[in-house]
Amino acid sequence: MKVVPLGEQPEGSRYLDLSGPDIDERAYSGQDSTVYRDTRTDRAIHVYHFLPLDGVAKYARCMNAAALSLHAFPFTETIRFGSENYTSEAHANPVEEAGKKLFSFMGEERKHAYTISPFIDALSLCWPNQTDDEHQRTVAKCFDMLFYDRVNDWIERQSSVRGVDINPVNVKFVVDRERQRIQLMITDLAKNIGDVRLI
Repeated sequence: MKVVPLGEQPEGSRYLDLSGPDIDERAYSGQDSTVYRDTRTDRAIHVYHFLPLDGVAKYARCMNAAALSLHAFPFTETIRFGSENYTSEAHANPVEEAGKKLFSFMGEERKHAYTISPFIDALSLCWPNQTDDEHQRTVAKCFDMLFYDRVNDWIERQSSVRGVDINPVNVKFVVDRERQRIQLMITDLAKNIGDVRLI
């Protein structure tokens, strides 16, 4: 992962217009950041609200440690989906870059810390009562609160990351009916990134 402070970026890349033609008009707001999709690179840009670069970079290292751990030791569990057993497998989305830029949105400019990750173009699990999408609700019902506790514990046992508290809205899913698998991709380790740390 690259860490790129504002002063170390080439002059032409220190600024990004979030309402520009390469940025998807949809944005995804969270507690610590807002996520934008760069359609040219197909990357997710997490723009953090009022958090310093060193804190964001530390969190990005935690995210990458979890991603490496889940790549080496995937969390798998058999679940009941419809009338059949499916294998669910959880991974974490790695961070490719952390830095600071001058972001512009609708004419307003501010410096923010950011991270860049692959954009996962899939629905979130979320809580079943928080979606109008029937497919999303059906899949989300397969994963109760204790499931997330088991994933949290697995990551903490298999890696050096602590303070993991995964929220289903930060887990994207893809159902493979032919192989009877549900692939899960964790895009955030906790609601508050300040709770996550490496030991």
